[in-house]
Amino acid sequence: DKLPQQATYPAVLVQLVHEPTDYHLRGGLRFRARVQVDAYVKEGAGPYTDVTELADAIHRDDAGSGLSGWIGSTFGSPAFYVTGILRIDRARGYEPDELRLLRQRQDYWVYFRH
Repeated sequence: DKLPQQATYPAVLVQLVHEPTDYHLRGGLRFRARVQVDAYVKEGAGPYTDVTELADAIHRDDAGSGLSGWIGSTFGSPAFYVTGILRIDRARGYEPDELRLLRQRQDYWVYFRH
């Protein structure tokens, strides 16, 4: 997935990367999905600081004030409940095309149940 052609920066892109299926015969399944969250800023004065601050605002303090450690309420159709979100990877990159963007990629396991 990509940002819209005329995106406003800074920007955030969220995409589902992988949603494996788990099976067992006793019920009570707990699922997980791998979700990638990309923070983008344009090259300029202090872009590495800017992209890191944006990524940190998304992640926050591991206590649920941002994505990391968040536990949610029931929502969606069919309804599901988020039992936890844990970051598993973080990497920074530079996209030297005409937009000259810095990107901070963060991957999370999102645990949920129906």
